[in-house]
Amino acid sequence: GGGAGLVSSLSDFRGFDFELDGLEGGGDDEELTLPSLLTINIVLRHVLSFLPWSQRGADLLTVSTDFLGDAPHASGDAAYWSFMCQHLSEGAGVYFAAEAAADLADQRGSMRNLFLELWPLRRVFAPPGLFSEPPEEAEAPPIRLQAMMRFRPGKHGPVVDTTNMALPFHQRLNILKSEQPELSHVQAMQIVMKEQAESGKSELPAQILGVTPGPNGSALTMSPGTGLRTFNLDHVFPSTTTQADIFASTGLPTAWEFLNGTNGAVIVYGQTGSGKTHTMFGPPPPVQPAQRGLAGNVADFILNGVEERRRTPGFHCSLAVSFVEVFGQDVSDLLSDKSIGVNKSQMKRMGHRFVLTGRVEHSVTNADELEALLKAGDERKRQAATLMNERSSRAHTLLIFRLRQQASHMAEEKESMLILADLGGSEKLTKSGANEGVKGPGAIDAGGEEEVGRVTWDEYYKSRERVTETTNINKGLLVLKRCVYALRDATSQANQKRRQKLRVPFYDSMLTQLLEPALGGPSRTVILVCASQEPEHAEETVGTLRFGEAVRLVERSGETDNVSKAVKVAVAAIDAEVKEIEVLIKEKEHWVTRTTKKKNVVSTMDTGGTQLAAEEEMDLGGKGAVIFVKDEGNSTKVETEAEVTGQFAVGAEEERARMEALLDKRRRLLGKGR
Repeated sequence: GGGAGLVSSLSDFRGFDFELDGLEGGGDDEELTLPSLLTINIVLRHVLSFLPWSQRGADLLTVSTDFLGDAPHASGDAAYWSFMCQHLSEGAGVYFAAEAAADLADQRGSMRNLFLELWPLRRVFAPPGLFSEPPEEAEAPPIRLQAMMRFRPGKHGPVVDTTNMALPFHQRLNILKSEQPELSHVQAMQIVMKEQAESGKSELPAQILGVTPGPNGSALTMSPGTGLRTFNLDHVFPSTTTQADIFASTGLPTAWEFLNGTNGAVIVYGQTGSGKTHTMFGPPPPVQPAQRGLAGNVADFILNGVEERRRTPGFHCSLAVSFVEVFGQDVSDLLSDKSIGVNKSQMKRMGHRFVLTGRVEHSVTNADELEALLKAGDERKRQAATLMNERSSRAHTLLIFRLRQQASHMAEEKESMLILADLGGSEKLTKSGANEGVKGPGAIDAGGEEEVGRVTWDEYYKSRERVTETTNINKGLLVLKRCVYALRDATSQANQKRRQKLRVPFYDSMLTQLLEPALGGPSRTVILVCASQEPEHAEETVGTLRFGEAVRLVERSGETDNVSKAVKVAVAAIDAEVKEIEVLIKEKEHWVTRTTKKKNVVSTMDTGGTQLAAEEEMDLGGKGAVIFVKDEGNSTKVETEAEVTGQFAVGAEEERARMEALLDKRRRLLGKGR
């Protein structure tokens, strides 16, 4: 492994005269044949395996530009970069799935790009001293947020009659100015306004006019007030896309990095009936292998990766899953009949912490165990039929994988989390029919028979169950949108180098609190928006595309996590001090019985009230009407005194005050308020 000598020799690569296994060629004027290049390729791979990583490849290769110009990997040689990936796996412990590498390399454009994507992960499990550059100079892991769209198969319905419809005013104005550039802005406005008044046409309705599938795909839409608009996304899947293709583009890269210690998520979003649950979990059983959803394919990939990790000498790893459902501010464990927390109040306040810290997770070692857990969880899911979907998920469902890995040279475990979120469908009550059958309290309910009765409060609340579910679904989705828009605005401010930091409202809903690990730190997250091209759903599809576009505009660097790291350090210091104070309170505090006197001012209510008019005739006959007299507030006030006996904790008042101040500071650091 003489690194310096090898680099020196490789720098003179063009001047070599090769005589190896019948290979002849060399010199500056002599052209090498294909067999000779293949042999050189083999030699180079063998030679480079002895070099330090800083001299092997990627952007850090330190050999001469002449060598780089002639080396086979400069032209994207897949075999060379596959070799580099394997060496990175063997030397640094980076997980590399050789069987799936070809598919992922195709998505990335080349095997070289795949290597460059794995390169930033090299330090997670690497032995100390393997890489020469100081850790603080290594690049920070990025926060990657991608937006993709899948159109469901379906009928496109009747063609919308656009005879009496026109483009919005601003687009007609722009078209006229481009056709007749000699017109001034005022003249063009006058012409368009005159045409609009004479034609009497209304604006065109929402429509999906065209879809450009594939990476960096787009959708051309028409909507009232906006007119023609193109939405660009990271990937657009047409209605013919298979479940395997969806997994290869969304689940595979996310699960791959999850096995390499990076948090991630795949979140499916869209209106009711757009195919979210089908995409995530597949159709109802029995399910053919080709119909399996993201959850099943991701689980298989993870379980195979964990099994391969366990076969690595000196490497320990454990996998656990939790399956929860979020309904408004409530979170429930789908793998257990027990509630999360000791009571409902604790569940609302701390439910997300119970889930994220692994208190409701179950250990998994093979596919059969995971399948049994998912089957049991699916039976507990909140589902109901609506006009838009016969099997509508009435809450947000999150399947969370937690992987703990530790190599023999590591002082502590590396933990990563992968969230697969099937969000409840955003919907309009008038379309989903969730508001049908709603009754008003006290109203007369004739039903289908002659018997007439009053609607009780129990009947009223029962009739509003679907409306309440829809409200809870839409509330969580609204906060998720606000978080994405805040992240987008933070990106814009960072690009403009503004110092003001924006608050991301993760703690405004239970859903976003659970998704925070995938949105608020170094992670790879894919938001897959599902939609349909039918004209009757075009308005909702345009709204979904707007959300997807906002996701795509979020570009965050791992450097922003420095703030989060500082907050974590401060919170850890506060937690340590709180524990010390709790010990002091336990030592000092004791209970005493005290009797105190409490004074109260009581009104005798000797004014106002009612009076009896014995001689006044009543409307229903008879005498003795009751008159309500206005209370002027000048009744007699009497002061009373009572003794109150109770138990009081004493002896650690200062410590209690200090702990309350620390807890308040902790809440403010985490952005939770009081």
